[in-house]
Amino acid sequence: RSMLKYKEALILSPNDSNPDTFYNYGWHLAENQNFAEAEEMYKKSIELEPTNGERYLSLVFSQMKLAKYQEARLTCEQSLELDPQNYPRLTIYAYLNILEGRYQEAIDLAEEAIGILPSESLAKLHKMLALYCLNKEDEAWDFFHEIKSQVTDMNEFHTNLRNNFGPYEGELERLRYEIIDPDVEDKQQDVNNDNVRGLVFIIKLVKREFDCENILL
Repeated sequence: RSMLKYKEALILSPNDSNPDTFYNYGWHLAENQNFAEAEEMYKKSIELEPTNGERYLSLVFSQMKLAKYQEARLTCEQSLELDPQNYPRLTIYAYLNILEGRYQEAIDLAEEAIGILPSESLAKLHKMLALYCLNKEDEAWDFFHEIKSQVTDMNEFHTNLRNNFGPYEGELERLRYEIIDPDVEDKQQDVNNDNVRGLVFIIKLVKREFDCENILL
């Protein structure tokens, strides 16, 4: 109903200058997996209110879902120009760099975020994943144990851990080949890049943390 309300409002007032109308409609579109239209609504809301950094963050998420990584990079940079010390924006930018294979940049951004909010775990998990993708598996595991030893809210930590799956959704089906049937060579050929290796690492981590064998389902 809420989505229809905002859609009807825009139909009745196509020249609506209220950025919240476009942003809220975009949010509902994204909730319904319509990231292409959500992207356009977020862009319109930013055009009407370019100093609201939170709107950029929502736009980045939709652009990442659409694999528009170059556009997402520009959006991250624009949002950080408004607030260079913003933890959520630095953290999502670190994540974007992981998706692009820019692992050292991801580590640098994650460390910057960690310096701002050292008690938060999400940027630390991004750093851990980037370390693993740089073939620094031992260092990644050591860093994970360091993270876990500092956690005060384990439920929040587990939520953040699970959320690390988000941008890898497109790789899950291919990854089943390696997890379920590792001896099939022609399938193995599709599972050979750093991001998928990183996802294998996260899967091992979650299996260990949750004693869960069916996390791909």
